[in-house]
Amino acid sequence: GGTLYGGGLYVSGGGVESCLFETCVNKSVTNGQGGAVHIFGTSDDDAASVAPTGYVKNSMIRNCPAFGTAGRGGAIYAKGGVLIENCVLYNNMSTLNGGAFYFHKVGDSKKRLNRIIGSTIANNVSQYACFPECDYFEIYNTVMWGNSSTAPATTPSNYNSNIRLNALNATVTAFPY
Repeated sequence: GGTLYGGGLYVSGGGVESCLFETCVNKSVTNGQGGAVHIFGTSDDDAASVAPTGYVKNSMIRNCPAFGTAGRGGAIYAKGGVLIENCVLYNNMSTLNGGAFYFHKVGDSKKRLNRIIGSTIANNVSQYACFPECDYFEIYNTVMWGNSSTAPATTPSNYNSNIRLNALNATVTAFPY
């Protein structure tokens, strides 16, 4: 397991396809980012683009925790424009945000788009089971079932157990079902 960026894999400017991540652990004591995968699409300094630049496709991520006082993204911690397509994110957890996935705001000044298509997101646990903190987020044809908003280190949360959009940001451009 990793101790900060991705318990199983760290990707910078690339993609992951047809992989199984099982029982990967991010062991950070403070800010575990990605129990299984920490993926960085492109840096904010690259030319402007709205299309996802990094990707996780046709993969299964299960039983992966992101620990630490601010653990985020049990299965996937993503930033800089990332596409999650035809994936199963099952039974993952984080101590703070995004038991299944967490999309960070890095890259938003270039309008990087973070998108989920045709995936199954089930039985994940954290204060917010899925948390796109980013400005540009879309989700299509995705099943979300049995996620829990009970943070392991705290009392149960009153927040939606499937997706929580960033309440401080009114510029989310799309949320199609």
